[in-house]
Amino acid sequence: MLVPYDQPSPDRREFRMPTADTAPSWTDSLSALATGAAFLVAAAALVVAIYGIRLQRAALAAANKAVEEARRSAEASEESAQAAQRSALAAEQLTEIEAMRDMQPTIAWRLERLSKERVLLRNIGAETATGVSVAQVENFLIDPPHNATIVPQGSVKFGYVVGGLMCEPDALSVTCNELAGPVLVEVPHWP
Repeated sequence: MLVPYDQPSPDRREFRMPTADTAPSWTDSLSALATGAAFLVAAAALVVAIYGIRLQRAALAAANKAVEEARRSAEASEESAQAAQRSALAAEQLTEIEAMRDMQPTIAWRLERLSKERVLLRNIGAETATGVSVAQVENFLIDPPHNATIVPQGSVKFGYVVGGLMCEPDALSVTCNELAGPVLVEVPHWP
């Protein structure tokens, strides 16, 4: 049953016909569309901003890492320069040591008493001595070396007879081809 518009309906619901003031218009649809589009653009801008912040954080971390690596590189470069200076100093010192070694003879002698009447001439240097001779001293020496070759730590034995003399020589004169002149070698006393 239809009830006229001016009268209330029997089930107490009221039905009213839409009027020009209450009917949706096409502008309301466009407005809803524009609002939705603005929301989507704002959401997209938020996503882009969040992504941009993440990229900035990654760039900041990369920049910090680059600064740290540059610092390490500078420290390594400084250490390398110091090592080069130490190496140059060591090379200079080695050159000085070699020069000093060249100035010093590499042949040295020592006499050792084997008995009261026997001695041993030992080459305690680092080089082989050639043309080794011990100068005769007033018939104290028996068969001293003459033009002998003695390797490093090598030796030659010969007789040393003092006899009944009260004074014996304190040193013997040893010559070799490698040294410029004779060397006096101390004779150890027999106990």
